[in-house]
Amino acid sequence: MTAHRVASTAARTTATAAAFAGLMSLTALPALAQTAGDDTQYSYKRPSPTTITTFGSLVDLCNTPESSMRYDENHGVCVGYFSGFVDLYLAETPVSSRVVCLPNPPTTRQEARNKFVAWASSHPDMTAQPAAVGVYRFLAATYPCASTAPTVAPPAPLASPAGSATP
Repeated sequence: MTAHRVASTAARTTATAAAFAGLMSLTALPALAQTAGDDTQYSYKRPSPTTITTFGSLVDLCNTPESSMRYDENHGVCVGYFSGFVDLYLAETPVSSRVVCLPNPPTTRQEARNKFVAWASSHPDMTAQPAAVGVYRFLAATYPCASTAPTVAPPAPLASPAGSATP
């Protein structure tokens, strides 16, 4: 029984490390390409058309039309980024702390992509943010957990009429 628990823990650790490595491979390379004279926090030169540097660059990849010669490559990078992000989030965030709860049954990749592109187009202020920040905000807004959904505050107590005594 103990050997099984150790193997299970090792498998989870390996899966978490693999997801983290995959996510970092997509996000760490742009930091190497930053120019010395660049003062903006998230401004990088894009070394290749599929490098994700900001939320806007991820949206561009995910929004590639099917008629494009780069559709398969860009769609794969888009889906891969999301898969890595979600895998890492699920692996590292305790269930009781999650604000993102994916639907069951899950949406298709195409449905999720369409929702993402629509959400991104209505949030142009996110374009220059890091891609992970935009993805997290999209997921939290689109797939909130019931316990973290916004609640309506109770109405304020009625004020007593002027001159009346309150108990």
